[in-house]
Amino acid sequence: MNIVRLAALGAVWLGLSQTAHAQSASCVEIATLPALISQPGVYCLKKNFAVGMADGIAIEIAASNVTIDFNGFKIGNLAGGEETVAIGVAAFERRNIILRNGNFRGFMMSVGLLASGPERSSGHLVENMMLDASLVYGILAVGNGVVLRNNQIVNSADTRVSPASSAKMLARSGAGGVARQLRSMRAARSRASSGGAAPQIASSGVAAILAAVTNSVIEKNTISSVTAQGEADGIVIVAGEAVSVKDNFIAGLRAGTFVAGIGVSEFSENVVIANNTILDGETTGADTVYGIDILDGGGLCLNNVINGFSTAASYGCVPATCDDGRADTCATGTTGAAVSGGRARASLKPQ
Repeated sequence: MNIVRLAALGAVWLGLSQTAHAQSASCVEIATLPALISQPGVYCLKKNFAVGMADGIAIEIAASNVTIDFNGFKIGNLAGGEETVAIGVAAFERRNIILRNGNFRGFMMSVGLLASGPERSSGHLVENMMLDASLVYGILAVGNGVVLRNNQIVNSADTRVSPASSAKMLARSGAGGVARQLRSMRAARSRASSGGAAPQIASSGVAAILAAVTNSVIEKNTISSVTAQGEADGIVIVAGEAVSVKDNFIAGLRAGTFVAGIGVSEFSENVVIANNTILDGETTGADTVYGIDILDGGGLCLNNVINGFSTAASYGCVPATCDDGRADTCATGTTGAAVSGGRARASLKPQ
């Protein structure tokens, strides 16, 4: 390629980058926190914030059709303490919320797209977010047509948060429907345990992503270091329908009672779990550690690489990841390590 063509391409690139910059510059700046957004539009951050919120919402979205580009700036809430019930950014029963390029640290819930049911919330996109040290949820999303992609969620931990604080957070955020769904899951887990089946995702616990969604995509997220007194989960689908969970990386789950890299609750249908890498789960109490855990056969598992889950690599997948790699259903999951959706590769079989 000659220097003239290189120069021309450089000019084109510079023009495109200037146009993109001009577009991002045409936003309404969020200049102070806490902030309330009550009108549709494009908003942005132009500086870092350090807040010390024990309660409330740093950015509350009270309108539909809102885009926030955080431009890589950080909103830190470590000063809110280890019992904070504050939320980083949240909307309740809105439509078409876009959140991108943010950095949140130290909130009980970093991102909340909340509703009493998926039919009352739709069209949301959360992408390219760094969510650090969320005490209970990195992202909690309820809605239809939701996309969660390319987010990095690290160091989620409730090691000093009381169950009362978690319940208070859900109540304050108006997520009564989510709380009811969690209670339903807890009851299902109790029934499953008494019937001799494997325990299932059921309590709020700590989850990097908890999604009660339909017709939605959760993809290319990186989740590392989830720690909980009770239950620690990477991604949980609650009563989901037509959901694709693909190409995510999940590692380093530590809990007192229960671990699942990806969990799917009862009342879920057509949840496709494909091409995920799920590594390294451990409990300090009962040995209940799953790479993928699905209740009532609502999930199809394909080409997931799972290693380091002592109870079972997967439970409840269809096609199931059974020890013989052939059955469509199975009573016991593959132990140790597996590639779900077929016979475990020899290199991943437990020795």
